[in-house]
Amino acid sequence: MIRALLLLALLIPTQAFAQQARGFLAGRVLERESGRPLDFANIVVVGSEARAQADLDGRFRIPVAAGVYSVRVTRIGNAPAQIDSVRIVAGETTTINVALGAAVIRLSGVSVTATAVQQASEDALLLAQKSAPRVSDGISAEAIRRAPGSDAGDAIVRVTGVSVVDGKFAVVRGLAERYSNTLLNGVELPSPEPLKKIVPLDLFPSSLLESIVVSKTATPDRPGDFAGGSVEVTTKEFPASRVFEANIATGYGSAATFQELPRLRQRGIDFLGFDAGSRRQMPSAIPTGDPFSPLNEPFSERLRNEWTPTASVVPPNIDAGLSFGGRAGGDEAPFGYAVALSYGRSTEANPARLSQLVFDADRGVPDQGYISREATTITDLAAIGNFALQLGPGSKISLKNLYTRNSEELLSRSSGFETYNGLAERVIYQARFISRQLVQTQLTGDHALRPLFKSRLEWKATASWAGRDEPENRSLVYFRQSGSGDLALSPSSPSPFWFRFLRDRVLTGQADWSIPLTAFMPAGSQFKMGALSRTRDRSFDAYHFRLWANRE
Repeated sequence: MIRALLLLALLIPTQAFAQQARGFLAGRVLERESGRPLDFANIVVVGSEARAQADLDGRFRIPVAAGVYSVRVTRIGNAPAQIDSVRIVAGETTTINVALGAAVIRLSGVSVTATAVQQASEDALLLAQKSAPRVSDGISAEAIRRAPGSDAGDAIVRVTGVSVVDGKFAVVRGLAERYSNTLLNGVELPSPEPLKKIVPLDLFPSSLLESIVVSKTATPDRPGDFAGGSVEVTTKEFPASRVFEANIATGYGSAATFQELPRLRQRGIDFLGFDAGSRRQMPSAIPTGDPFSPLNEPFSERLRNEWTPTASVVPPNIDAGLSFGGRAGGDEAPFGYAVALSYGRSTEANPARLSQLVFDADRGVPDQGYISREATTITDLAAIGNFALQLGPGSKISLKNLYTRNSEELLSRSSGFETYNGLAERVIYQARFISRQLVQTQLTGDHALRPLFKSRLEWKATASWAGRDEPENRSLVYFRQSGSGDLALSPSSPSPFWFRFLRDRVLTGQADWSIPLTAFMPAGSQFKMGALSRTRDRSFDAYHFRLWANRE
């Protein structure tokens, strides 16, 4: 009796451990000829009861007891495939991709060695380009992680036929940026640039990206208002298993880090790239045209009384990120999520930049010239929150959200000379603060209509908003007359300052219905129809003022 009780006591933990010692098998089923995903393929783990059916994107995820198995994949109209020696590790997710050929010739069997492939890998991107109905090239998240750079502008220069102007505007096939457009998750974006329609790529931190694809030919289901190329940025999808990543990095620039540079005093949340309120003081009452009218005094008093920046030590650059994601719920109706945050702050300096040199046409000698000492602080802040609910293998609803912000503060001291009007020297202090922000919320649906010609319905509803603020940018101009030792504001030449605000809003609705035609046409053929509606509202307000020195 005692022996039986001991045996039972040993068996109970063993059985409990065996039930807990399981992992997951995840992957994707693709068509070998075209690289497109195959839906409703049947996946069976040989030697176990684990089995599943691929969803609309060809993806699957199966809980399997730890061990080594063969995985068999079948689908009507395609030749079956079997992958041997697939090792399932307890508590981990093993990822495989399976390519099925057309069932033209009956094969005796196919054996493939299992290889783990990342969902955001270069192989997956190449397969997508192969099956796309347009000429395209791109870079995957796997390649973006390996390359230096912190934003999409640094990454896209590695795409064939693409160059970048000013570190943020894509030039495709040598055509200027105005001949291109930018899509985020398949929808055209508003732009925070007043003179450009394309979105600057430095708004997208590379840590939040799944891929960047540049399409060089148009298709009816995409906006076709481009001649050079269409740049599509795709944010991270939720992973097959739970992940958590955090990173922090610092950088050193010999011209800026630990150097004393002109900087304005930081307030509140300035370090996040937001204005703490000291700059945004656009008066409600516009001053009169008379520069010396007493009615203008209240307007001037509301301006920030900080005109000449003081020198302070610049800290090292910083770049930090946090991301996590996974799945919740059962395997029949899983809920996936991916959340990521990114923050970066850096300072660039140019101790001696030739900003202007003008020659007198009659005498052939310099009439005026300026050398400036500049310091620019750039702050990037971004976040994504993507969520998806799968309602069985034939339906999926997703909510994708993105917020990104970039601010740039320039402080400079320019000194130079002028030979006309009896002026010998001029010193200009300039302060410029620009913030750009972009917000997008997108609700999408993907549904398989099997009874209706095995067709597929995809729809998107998107709201996007972009803004650009330039609050109270100003210059203060000092003069030193010939033979005088003091710098002073000139009563005859004003100091300019200005406010600029841009708002761009886009509402988009899109639906696509596709019917496969493989029964009587080559593999991958389909008939696709749909509708696209887009409403755009764009406004730009600018106010320019001049500050005169008091004559008294």
